Amino acid sequence: MFKDKKEELKEAAENLKEAEREKREQENDDKSDEEKTKENIQDSFEQ
Repeated sequence: MFKDKKEELKEAAENLKEAEREKREQENDDKSDEEKTKENIQDSFEQ
């Protein structure tokens, strides 16, 4: 029984790490999109 609980906790921890990593990647994608938009706006003003 204890082994099952330990395995469940291990899986939960791995799932949490994976979710946090995906969230960071999504935030990084959002940030880069925002920077691209700012660059596009700057480019249009310079033209």
